[in-house]
Amino acid sequence: MNTRRVVFALVTVLILGGLWTGVAGRIGFAQDEKKLFFLEITYETPKELYLRSGHGGEDRDVFWYFPYTLKNKDAEDHKFFLQITAETNRGVKYRDGFHPLALDKIRKMNGNQADVYLKDGSKLEGRVEIRGERVQVDSGTSFKSVQSDDVDKISYKLWAHTDVTMPERVASVPVTGERRPLGQPYEIARPVIRAGETRQCVAIFPRLDAETDLLTISVFGLTNDILVEPTEPHRRKITERIYQIVYERPGDEFFPSLDKISLVKEGWVDRERIIKTDLRSPEETK
Repeated sequence: MNTRRVVFALVTVLILGGLWTGVAGRIGFAQDEKKLFFLEITYETPKELYLRSGHGGEDRDVFWYFPYTLKNKDAEDHKFFLQITAETNRGVKYRDGFHPLALDKIRKMNGNQADVYLKDGSKLEGRVEIRGERVQVDSGTSFKSVQSDDVDKISYKLWAHTDVTMPERVASVPVTGERRPLGQPYEIARPVIRAGETRQCVAIFPRLDAETDLLTISVFGLTNDILVEPTEPHRRKITERIYQIVYERPGDEFFPSLDKISLVKEGWVDRERIIKTDLRSPEETK
């Protein structure tokens, strides 16, 4: 087995639960082997975000966010998905999630730039404002206001959690309500980054622990460089490459927003994990 070339569909299956078949000792989901790829990532220092809530705005919801940029330097499109996590030196763990109010504010801070696709097939591009039943698009040279019912889709330039992660739905779920035959593959609607495309992105997390001194951010899914090794019956060892960024925030738990965050180190690391790979028999699924 080529130890560093596993089709990216294999990664999808791993994340969704590890459905595997083995033939003569070889892992069996790869229908064809594809070229190894790495997405380039650049990033900014994590920042705090405050949202006022409650009567008069006395209360505040606090988030922190991690701005980053993805670039596909290859001459071909890549399907991918990302998982971004963080952990403090005190063992507090975070996962990039969907926080709509925080995301709305961050997008406004970045100009609310988006592509607006109308149901008549036309497209508007520019700064978007949604006001009641109307969507307003300011391109800088023209301004247009349309009914929200006439809008098919709004695609924001700033990608977030739902744009880079694996969708929870599948693309070809049977509409009859019948059980999918055992072993029939699902068609997963993964995000796509086009050849040569650059995408501005943001990961958003809940309030950072005030006593944090070190923060490690881990980005999974920038590459399809995955090693799969049988270990024992119904077990596989997965070795995947992740990109880690470590920050230091010296100071104490008082006024943490005033503490300077500085980069300590960054780079690729290997993570190993063991997964179960046994399939239930058709009799067990009845």
